[in-house]
Amino acid sequence: MKDAHTLDYSSINTTVNITTIKIYDDSSTAFKKTLGRWNTFPSRHLERDDVKTETVLFHDALLLLTDSINDLVNTNADNLKTYPIDCKGEETSKSGYIISNYMKIKHPSQDDTISKPVKFDQDGNRVDFNIYVVDNKRHEYMAVWNAQNKTLELKRDFNSTTNAATENFQKIVVPVATT
Repeated sequence: MKDAHTLDYSSINTTVNITTIKIYDDSSTAFKKTLGRWNTFPSRHLERDDVKTETVLFHDALLLLTDSINDLVNTNADNLKTYPIDCKGEETSKSGYIISNYMKIKHPSQDDTISKPVKFDQDGNRVDFNIYVVDNKRHEYMAVWNAQNKTLELKRDFNSTTNAATENFQKIVVPVATT
């Protein structure tokens, strides 16, 4: 499956607004810093629009996992022990429940996560994430839903909205028939 922001819409000759949503801000300092780290590997160079939501979520999950394990090792090392297990076997890690339960209450460093805030309910489902409404033709944010204070921030002012509407109306071709 492709993320909407990774698709090329230039081949669509239409006046339709294409609006999508994202759960991370690709203009944030955390995103730019992480993208810079990823691009230190010579095998691949990623642009901002190449990064998929799945990659961002995996990055943040790994941060949460490593932060959680580090916290547990530093505060309660006696309960966290490693034992070899077979990946194809039925046996589970003896420390797995400790780690997963801690991850549900742990809040990773919001400076490093890209899809902030990273928060879970008691069942381990992701909750309270921000949503960014994107105008794909102009590559700009139209609005941001902030999960922490439950507000919607409109990013376009009156003039920007009017200019976008005018631009769209100017592209409309109306066939006129005479008899």
